Formats: sequence, structure tokens, C-alpha cells
Amino acid sequence: MMEYRKATEKDIDLISEIRRVQLIHEKAHEEVEIREELRTFFEHAFAENRIVQILAEDNGTVAATGAVIFYDYPPSFSNPSGKVAYIANMFTALDHRRQGLACRIMDLLVDEARKAGAGEVRLLASEPGRPVYETYGFTAEDGWYVLE
Repeated sequence: MMEYRKATEKDIDLISEIRRVQLIHEKAHEEVEIREELRTFFEHAFAENRIVQILAEDNGTVAATGAVIFYDYPPSFSNPSGKVAYIANMFTALDHRRQGLACRIMDLLVDEARKAGAGEVRLLASEPGRPVYETYGFTAEDGWYVLE
């Protein structure tokens, strides 16, 4: 049975490793050792309450995940709060794809963004993720995908 939960500081090693593997799968760049940098990032993000990471677990094993990371920018007419929600770390294990997990996680992350008062929700999309985000309602804008 699939269960969804928010990651905590106790999950930092787990989500750091998932992120590292995700980057390898996406062939983002040549592989370099970034375990310590990932750990440091997540430690700071959790300590500063700037991240909500959702884990979809199938009998205790992570099947999918995604995060919303909050950044503050100077307020603007289009975003009076200045708060931007950046969707990141979206990953679904190969054997769990095409089951709606990414969309369910997106629902939870967008809900967290709205509850936090984010005036803008955006993400960068990998090639395999684009159809999911476009179906969800994100539109391409200046290299980003933005949820209207």
C-alpha cells in the first residue's frame, strides 16, 4: 500500500542519495562526489524550514519523491509576497512509473506552496518530466516551467 509522508531531518541521508542517483540517471553532468554538499544543503534547508519533501513509500521502500523549496525575493506586482516555491527532486523509481505517483506528489507540493503563501510556483523540467508538468498545468516561460 502506498503511503505519503513528509521527510524529516532523519531522512537527510536517504533524500541525499535519491538526489545523487537522480542526477546520475539524468546525466546532468559528469559524476563528481557531492554527497557532503547534498547533506549540507538538506541540513540547512530543514533547519531553516525552507523545504518540504514528500516521500511515497510502498511497504517502506521509497517509490517516488519530490520537494518544494522556498526562496524569498523582493516583492513585485506579479508576486507581492516575494515568496517563490521551487519544485525539485521529483523522482519516481522505474518500477513505479505511470501509476500517478508524480501527480499525487505534485498535488501535495503545490498545496504546501499555497499554504506557505508562495506567489509563484516554478520548476526546471527534465525531458522525461515535461509531459507530467505540462499535463499538470505548468507552462514554459523563460526556461522555467511556471504554474499559473
